[in-house]
Amino acid sequence: MGEIKNEKMHFSQIGAIAYNEWLNTPILRKNIELGAFIIMPNHLHGIVIINKKNGNSEDIQQKLEQEGSNNIPKSPSQTIGAIVRGYKSAVVKISRLSGYSNIEPLWQRNYYEHIIKSHEAHLYIENYINSNPQTWQIDSLYTSK
Repeated sequence: MGEIKNEKMHFSQIGAIAYNEWLNTPILRKNIELGAFIIMPNHLHGIVIINKKNGNSEDIQQKLEQEGSNNIPKSPSQTIGAIVRGYKSAVVKISRLSGYSNIEPLWQRNYYEHIIKSHEAHLYIENYINSNPQTWQIDSLYTSK
């Protein structure tokens, strides 16, 4: 998705698509906020804040279904798994539509999640994300491509 030069991430065209699609996440899912994130050459780190429902489109969808109306589109699922799947899928689809038909697999098969339970943990993880380009050459996911 790009490369690290002088301890900064420089996006390829697919990396720019990945970046822009990550920014679209809270637009597609109204109860999502993005915290610190970084697109790396072969992975992404990000903090996702999932707010509780309070009259959002998912609540409205459930009420309409109970009334027997199913003529409105369903809201995207709000689980972290659905968010990651939707994001990965969108990046691949947009990349292919942009002419990158022979792209190698962009994503690892799975993802890792961690629930942040304290302000201190949040600060530690945020710092880890923000400093990732500076420590790229010692990262376990480092490749010299």
